[in-house]
Amino acid sequence: MEKTLIKKERILYFPGEVFVNEGKSVVPTTLIAKTVHISARPFIIDIAWNLHISPNEIKEYMVKKEGDAVKTGDTLAFFKIKDKIKFTEETYLDDKTIDRVFGNKRVTSPVDGIMERISMASGHIIIREVVDRDVSPRSVNVAEALGMKPKEIKRFIKKKIGENVEKDGNIAEVPIMGGFNLKVCKSPIFGEIKSINEETGEVVVQRPHNKMELLAMLPGTISKLIPGYGAVIELTGYQINGVIGFGGERCGKLETQRNQSLEGKVFVSETILSKNEIEDMKKQGIKGLILSKMQVSDIEAIFGEEVYSGTTGKINKGITIVVLDGFGTQSMEKGRFDFFNSLRGKDVYLNGTTQIRAGVVRPEIIISD
Repeated sequence: MEKTLIKKERILYFPGEVFVNEGKSVVPTTLIAKTVHISARPFIIDIAWNLHISPNEIKEYMVKKEGDAVKTGDTLAFFKIKDKIKFTEETYLDDKTIDRVFGNKRVTSPVDGIMERISMASGHIIIREVVDRDVSPRSVNVAEALGMKPKEIKRFIKKKIGENVEKDGNIAEVPIMGGFNLKVCKSPIFGEIKSINEETGEVVVQRPHNKMELLAMLPGTISKLIPGYGAVIELTGYQINGVIGFGGERCGKLETQRNQSLEGKVFVSETILSKNEIEDMKKQGIKGLILSKMQVSDIEAIFGEEVYSGTTGKINKGITIVVLDGFGTQSMEKGRFDFFNSLRGKDVYLNGTTQIRAGVVRPEIIISD
Protein backbone atom coordinates (compact mmCIF):
# COMPACT_ATOMS: atom_id res chain seq x y z
CA MET A 1 0.00 0.00 0.00
CA GLU A 2 1.30 3.45 -0.96
CA LYS A 3 1.54 6.41 1.40
CA THR A 4 -0.77 9.28 0.58
CA LEU A 5 -1.48 12.85 1.63
CA ILE A 6 -4.45 12.69 4.03
CA LYS A 7 -6.70 15.59 4.96
CA LYS A 8 -8.74 14.68 8.01
CA GLU A 9 -11.60 16.99 9.01
CA ARG A 10 -12.08 17.31 12.78
CA ILE A 11 -15.30 19.18 13.54
CA LEU A 12 -17.86 19.54 16.31
CA TYR A 13 -21.51 18.67 15.75
CA PHE A 14 -22.50 21.96 17.40
CA PRO A 15 -20.82 25.38 17.28
CA GLY A 16 -18.15 26.04 19.88
CA GLU A 17 -14.66 27.47 20.39
CA VAL A 18 -11.64 26.51 18.25
CA PHE A 19 -8.22 26.40 19.95
CA VAL A 20 -5.74 25.86 17.08
CA ASN A 21 -4.30 28.07 14.37
CA GLU A 22 -3.60 27.40 10.72
CA GLY A 23 -0.09 26.04 10.20
CA LYS A 24 0.16 24.76 13.77
CA SER A 25 1.55 21.26 14.35
CA VAL A 26 -0.64 18.97 16.43
CA VAL A 27 -0.30 15.64 18.21
CA PRO A 28 -3.17 13.20 18.94
CA THR A 29 -3.92 14.80 22.33
CA THR A 30 -4.05 18.40 21.02
CA LEU A 31 -7.39 20.09 21.81
CA ILE A 32 -8.92 21.24 18.51
CA ALA A 33 -12.25 22.64 19.75
CA LYS A 34 -14.79 22.31 22.52
CA THR A 35 -18.41 23.22 23.16
CA VAL A 36 -21.23 22.81 25.62
CA HIS A 37 -24.37 21.33 24.11
CA ILE A 38 -27.69 22.11 25.78
CA SER A 39 -30.81 20.54 24.36
CA ALA A 40 -33.68 22.96 23.68
CA ARG A 41 -36.77 20.98 24.70
CA PRO A 42 -40.02 21.12 22.71
CA PHE A 43 -43.17 21.66 24.76
CA ILE A 44 -46.38 20.29 23.22
CA ILE A 45 -49.56 21.90 24.57
CA ASP A 46 -53.08 20.71 23.77
CA ILE A 47 -54.93 24.00 23.24
CA ALA A 48 -58.16 22.41 21.99
CA TRP A 49 -58.50 20.15 25.02
CA ASN A 50 -57.72 22.93 27.50
CA LEU A 51 -60.27 25.32 25.95
CA HIS A 52 -62.84 22.59 25.17
CA ILE A 53 -62.97 23.53 21.50
CA SER A 54 -62.44 21.74 18.19
CA PRO A 55 -58.84 21.55 16.85
CA ASN A 56 -59.76 23.56 13.74
CA GLU A 57 -60.97 26.44 15.94
CA ILE A 58 -57.77 27.07 17.88
CA LYS A 59 -56.38 29.89 15.71
CA GLU A 60 -59.50 31.92 16.52
CA TYR A 61 -58.52 31.91 20.19
CA MET A 62 -54.72 32.09 19.96
CA VAL A 63 -53.17 35.22 21.47
CA LYS A 64 -49.71 34.33 20.13
CA LYS A 65 -48.74 33.36 16.58
CA GLU A 66 -46.00 31.20 15.09
CA GLY A 67 -42.59 32.81 15.56
CA ASP A 68 -43.58 34.85 18.63
CA ALA A 69 -41.36 34.84 21.70
CA VAL A 70 -43.15 33.90 24.91
CA LYS A 71 -42.29 34.03 28.59
CA THR A 72 -43.29 31.60 31.30
CA GLY A 73 -46.87 32.43 32.31
CA ASP A 74 -47.71 34.41 29.15
CA THR A 75 -51.22 33.85 27.81
CA LEU A 76 -51.08 31.68 24.70
CA ALA A 77 -54.79 31.21 24.03
CA PHE A 78 -57.87 32.80 25.60
CA PHE A 79 -61.54 31.86 25.50
CA LYS A 80 -64.08 34.39 26.82
CA ILE A 81 -67.30 32.73 27.91
CA LYS A 82 -69.03 36.13 27.99
CA ASP A 83 -67.79 37.88 24.86
CA LYS A 84 -69.87 41.00 25.54
CA ILE A 85 -67.87 41.87 28.63
CA LYS A 86 -65.06 44.19 27.58
CA PHE A 87 -61.80 44.48 29.44
CA THR A 88 -58.12 44.89 28.70
CA GLU A 89 -55.04 43.09 29.97
CA GLU A 90 -54.18 46.33 31.82
CA THR A 91 -57.25 46.09 34.03
CA TYR A 92 -56.69 46.24 37.78
CA LEU A 93 -57.87 42.62 38.03
CA ASP A 94 -55.25 39.92 37.61
CA ASP A 95 -55.72 37.08 35.09
CA LYS A 96 -56.88 34.55 37.66
CA THR A 97 -59.52 36.91 39.03
CA ILE A 98 -60.74 37.79 35.52
CA ASP A 99 -61.07 34.12 34.65
CA ARG A 100 -62.90 33.32 37.90
CA VAL A 101 -65.33 36.28 37.70
CA PHE A 102 -66.14 36.06 34.01
CA GLY A 103 -65.84 32.27 33.60
CA ASN A 104 -63.05 32.57 31.05
CA LYS A 105 -60.50 29.92 30.08
CA ARG A 106 -56.89 30.58 29.16
CA VAL A 107 -53.75 28.57 28.42
CA THR A 108 -50.40 29.94 29.57
CA SER A 109 -46.85 29.11 28.57
CA PRO A 110 -44.97 26.68 30.82
CA VAL A 111 -41.60 27.94 29.57
CA ASP A 112 -39.65 30.79 27.99
CA GLY A 113 -39.51 29.96 24.29
CA ILE A 114 -40.56 30.50 20.69
CA MET A 115 -43.94 29.55 19.25
CA GLU A 116 -42.78 26.99 16.72
CA ARG A 117 -46.01 25.51 15.37
CA ILE A 118 -49.80 25.80 15.64
CA SER A 119 -51.60 22.70 14.36
CA MET A 120 -55.28 23.02 13.48
CA ALA A 121 -55.26 19.32 12.61
CA SER A 122 -54.42 18.14 16.14
CA GLY A 123 -55.30 21.20 18.22
CA HIS A 124 -51.77 21.28 19.64
CA ILE A 125 -49.06 23.92 19.63
CA ILE A 126 -45.30 23.46 19.98
CA ILE A 127 -43.12 25.88 21.93
CA ARG A 128 -39.36 25.45 21.53
CA GLU A 129 -37.57 26.32 24.77
CA VAL A 130 -35.11 29.22 24.69
CA VAL A 131 -31.90 27.94 26.24
CA ASP A 132 -29.76 29.95 28.64
CA ARG A 133 -26.13 29.23 27.67
CA ASP A 134 -25.02 29.65 31.29
CA VAL A 135 -24.75 26.11 32.69
CA SER A 136 -22.95 27.01 35.90
CA PRO A 137 -24.40 25.44 39.07
CA ARG A 138 -26.90 27.56 41.00
CA SER A 139 -26.99 27.39 44.78
CA VAL A 140 -30.41 27.90 46.39
CA ASN A 141 -30.59 28.53 50.15
CA VAL A 142 -33.66 26.47 51.02
CA ALA A 143 -33.30 26.95 54.77
CA GLU A 144 -33.34 30.73 54.39
CA ALA A 145 -36.29 30.67 51.96
CA LEU A 146 -38.37 28.50 54.30
CA GLY A 147 -37.22 30.15 57.53
CA MET A 148 -35.82 27.05 59.18
CA LYS A 149 -32.57 25.50 60.36
CA PRO A 150 -30.41 23.83 57.67
CA LYS A 151 -30.67 20.39 59.27
CA GLU A 152 -34.49 20.55 58.96
CA ILE A 153 -34.70 21.02 55.19
CA LYS A 154 -34.41 17.43 54.00
CA ARG A 155 -37.91 16.35 55.05
CA PHE A 156 -39.46 19.22 53.09
CA ILE A 157 -37.46 18.87 49.87
CA LYS A 158 -39.66 17.46 47.07
CA LYS A 159 -36.86 16.34 44.76
CA LYS A 160 -34.09 13.77 45.12
CA ILE A 161 -30.50 14.15 43.96
CA GLY A 162 -30.45 13.37 40.23
CA GLU A 163 -34.05 14.46 39.60
CA ASN A 164 -34.96 17.44 37.43
CA VAL A 165 -36.92 20.48 38.53
CA GLU A 166 -38.51 23.03 36.19
CA LYS A 167 -37.77 26.74 36.35
CA ASP A 168 -40.00 28.18 39.11
CA GLY A 169 -40.81 24.61 40.14
CA ASN A 170 -40.89 23.81 43.83
CA ILE A 171 -37.68 22.48 45.32
CA ALA A 172 -39.19 22.38 48.80
CA GLU A 173 -42.62 22.95 50.40
CA VAL A 174 -43.74 23.61 53.99
CA PRO A 175 -47.46 23.44 54.88
CA ILE A 176 -48.72 26.56 56.69
CA MET A 177 -52.09 27.83 57.95
CA GLY A 178 -53.08 24.36 59.12
CA GLY A 179 -52.14 22.79 55.81
CA PHE A 180 -54.38 25.08 53.71
CA ASN A 181 -51.38 26.84 52.15
CA LEU A 182 -47.74 26.24 51.35
CA LYS A 183 -44.52 28.13 51.87
CA VAL A 184 -42.27 27.19 48.96
CA CYS A 185 -38.72 27.48 47.71
CA LYS A 186 -38.57 27.67 43.90
CA SER A 187 -35.80 26.79 41.48
CA PRO A 188 -34.36 29.74 39.51
CA ILE A 189 -33.66 27.48 36.50
CA PHE A 190 -34.64 24.20 34.89
CA GLY A 191 -32.03 21.79 36.12
CA GLU A 192 -30.93 18.67 37.93
CA ILE A 193 -30.62 18.52 41.70
CA LYS A 194 -26.87 17.98 42.13
CA SER A 195 -26.52 18.16 45.92
CA ILE A 196 -28.40 18.79 49.17
CA ASN A 197 -26.31 20.24 52.00
CA GLU A 198 -27.83 19.84 55.45
CA GLU A 199 -24.96 21.79 57.01
CA THR A 200 -25.60 25.00 55.04
CA GLY A 201 -29.24 24.45 54.01
CA GLU A 202 -28.32 24.86 50.33
CA VAL A 203 -29.43 22.88 47.30
CA VAL A 204 -27.36 23.02 44.10
CA VAL A 205 -29.22 22.92 40.76
CA GLN A 206 -27.52 22.67 37.35
CA ARG A 207 -28.88 22.68 33.82
CA PRO A 208 -28.35 19.28 32.10
CA HIS A 209 -25.70 19.62 29.39
CA ASN A 210 -22.98 17.77 27.52
CA LYS A 211 -19.41 19.02 27.43
CA MET A 212 -17.72 18.07 24.18
CA GLU A 213 -13.96 18.24 23.64
CA LEU A 214 -12.57 17.45 20.19
CA LEU A 215 -9.00 16.17 20.10
CA ALA A 216 -6.77 15.93 17.04
CA MET A 217 -6.52 12.11 17.39
CA LEU A 218 -3.66 12.22 14.84
CA PRO A 219 -0.30 13.97 14.43
CA GLY A 220 -0.10 16.49 11.61
CA THR A 221 -0.46 20.13 10.61
CA ILE A 222 -3.55 22.34 10.64
CA SER A 223 -4.13 23.12 6.97
CA LYS A 224 -7.49 24.85 7.32
CA LEU A 225 -9.68 26.30 10.06
CA ILE A 226 -13.44 25.80 10.16
CA PRO A 227 -14.48 28.76 12.35
CA GLY A 228 -16.67 27.80 15.29
CA TYR A 229 -16.44 24.09 14.51
CA GLY A 230 -12.89 22.77 14.11
CA ALA A 231 -10.12 22.32 11.59
CA VAL A 232 -8.57 20.13 8.89
CA ILE A 233 -5.45 18.15 9.81
CA GLU A 234 -3.00 17.30 7.02
CA LEU A 235 -0.57 14.38 7.28
CA THR A 236 1.07 11.68 5.20
CA GLY A 237 0.19 8.10 5.97
CA TYR A 238 -2.10 5.23 5.12
CA GLN A 239 -5.90 5.35 4.98
CA ILE A 240 -7.77 2.02 5.07
CA ASN A 241 -11.46 1.15 5.21
CA GLY A 242 -12.83 -1.99 6.81
CA VAL A 243 -15.98 -3.96 6.01
CA ILE A 244 -17.61 -3.50 9.41
CA GLY A 245 -16.65 -1.90 12.69
CA PHE A 246 -17.89 -1.31 16.22
CA GLY A 247 -17.14 1.48 18.67
CA GLY A 248 -16.40 5.16 18.10
CA GLU A 249 -13.23 7.19 17.59
CA ARG A 250 -10.08 6.07 19.37
CA CYS A 251 -6.35 6.49 18.86
CA GLY A 252 -3.15 4.86 20.08
CA LYS A 253 0.17 3.37 19.05
CA LEU A 254 0.08 0.45 16.62
CA GLU A 255 1.08 -2.89 18.14
CA THR A 256 1.36 -6.35 16.54
CA GLN A 257 3.07 -8.37 19.28
CA ARG A 258 1.00 -10.06 22.02
CA ASN A 259 3.95 -10.22 24.44
CA GLN A 260 4.18 -6.41 24.62
CA SER A 261 2.23 -4.00 26.83
CA LEU A 262 -1.20 -3.24 25.34
CA GLU A 263 -1.91 -0.18 27.48
CA GLY A 264 -3.14 2.60 25.15
CA LYS A 265 -2.39 0.52 22.03
CA VAL A 266 -4.29 -0.43 18.87
CA PHE A 267 -3.54 -4.09 18.29
CA VAL A 268 -3.42 -5.84 14.91
CA SER A 269 -4.07 -9.57 15.27
CA GLU A 270 -2.86 -12.04 12.67
CA THR A 271 -5.37 -14.64 13.95
CA ILE A 272 -9.02 -14.30 14.94
CA LEU A 273 -9.69 -13.48 18.59
CA SER A 274 -12.39 -14.88 20.86
CA LYS A 275 -14.66 -12.79 23.06
CA ASN A 276 -12.69 -13.90 26.15
CA GLU A 277 -9.36 -12.88 24.58
CA ILE A 278 -10.77 -9.45 23.70
CA GLU A 279 -12.15 -8.97 27.22
CA ASP A 280 -8.71 -9.83 28.60
CA MET A 281 -7.10 -7.25 26.30
CA LYS A 282 -9.59 -4.62 27.49
CA LYS A 283 -8.43 -5.26 31.06
CA GLN A 284 -4.88 -4.57 29.86
CA GLY A 285 -5.96 -1.12 28.63
CA ILE A 286 -6.16 -1.72 24.87
CA LYS A 287 -7.83 1.04 22.81
CA GLY A 288 -8.71 -0.82 19.64
CA LEU A 289 -8.38 -3.91 17.47
CA ILE A 290 -7.79 -4.45 13.75
CA LEU A 291 -8.79 -7.93 12.59
CA SER A 292 -9.14 -9.69 9.27
CA LYS A 293 -12.22 -11.61 10.36
CA MET A 294 -14.29 -12.23 13.47
CA GLN A 295 -17.09 -14.59 14.43
CA VAL A 296 -20.58 -13.10 14.71
CA SER A 297 -21.17 -14.81 18.07
CA ASP A 298 -18.11 -13.09 19.59
CA ILE A 299 -19.10 -9.64 18.28
CA GLU A 300 -22.65 -10.16 19.55
CA ALA A 301 -21.32 -11.12 22.98
CA ILE A 302 -19.50 -7.76 23.19
CA PHE A 303 -21.75 -5.33 21.29
CA GLY A 304 -25.15 -7.05 21.57
CA GLU A 305 -27.88 -6.43 19.03
CA GLU A 306 -25.88 -3.66 17.30
CA VAL A 307 -24.23 -6.39 15.22
CA TYR A 308 -27.55 -6.81 13.39
CA SER A 309 -28.38 -3.11 12.97
CA GLY A 310 -27.83 -1.02 9.87
CA THR A 311 -25.67 1.47 11.80
CA THR A 312 -22.91 0.75 14.32
CA GLY A 313 -20.60 2.86 16.45
CA LYS A 314 -23.20 4.13 18.90
CA ILE A 315 -22.49 1.68 21.73
CA ASN A 316 -19.45 2.42 23.88
CA LYS A 317 -17.91 -0.79 25.22
CA GLY A 318 -14.50 0.73 25.91
CA ILE A 319 -12.95 -0.60 22.71
CA THR A 320 -13.15 -0.02 18.94
CA ILE A 321 -12.93 -2.97 16.56
CA VAL A 322 -12.43 -2.72 12.79
CA VAL A 323 -12.90 -5.93 10.77
CA LEU A 324 -11.23 -5.77 7.36
CA ASP A 325 -12.77 -8.75 5.55
CA GLY A 326 -16.04 -9.65 7.25
CA PHE A 327 -17.19 -12.59 9.35
CA GLY A 328 -15.35 -15.91 9.56
CA THR A 329 -12.46 -17.73 11.19
CA GLN A 330 -9.60 -17.23 8.73
CA SER A 331 -6.33 -15.62 9.80
CA MET A 332 -5.03 -12.41 8.25
CA GLU A 333 -3.18 -12.84 4.95
CA LYS A 334 0.58 -12.81 5.64
CA GLY A 335 1.42 -9.92 3.30
CA ARG A 336 -1.18 -7.70 4.95
CA PHE A 337 0.04 -8.57 8.45
CA ASP A 338 3.63 -7.85 7.41
CA PHE A 339 2.46 -4.42 6.22
CA PHE A 340 0.96 -3.61 9.63
CA ASN A 341 3.98 -5.10 11.40
CA SER A 342 6.25 -2.70 9.47
CA LEU A 343 4.30 0.22 10.96
CA ARG A 344 4.51 -0.97 14.56
CA GLY A 345 4.77 2.00 16.97
CA LYS A 346 3.11 4.49 14.60
CA ASP A 347 0.12 6.62 15.62
CA VAL A 348 -3.16 5.10 14.47
CA TYR A 349 -6.71 6.46 14.42
CA LEU A 350 -9.76 4.16 14.43
CA ASN A 351 -13.43 4.86 13.86
CA GLY A 352 -15.71 1.82 13.90
CA THR A 353 -18.83 3.66 12.77
CA THR A 354 -20.50 1.71 9.96
CA GLN A 355 -23.65 2.40 7.95
CA ILE A 356 -24.75 -0.15 5.39
CA ARG A 357 -27.96 1.57 4.28
CA ALA A 358 -28.33 4.67 2.12
CA GLY A 359 -25.29 6.90 2.45
CA VAL A 360 -22.83 4.07 3.10
CA VAL A 361 -20.18 4.75 5.77
CA ARG A 362 -17.29 2.32 6.27
CA PRO A 363 -15.08 1.98 9.37
CA GLU A 364 -11.85 3.92 9.03
CA ILE A 365 -8.19 3.34 9.89
CA ILE A 366 -5.56 6.09 9.48
CA ILE A 367 -1.91 5.30 10.24
CA SER A 368 0.56 8.17 10.31
CA ASP A 369 3.86 7.88 8.48
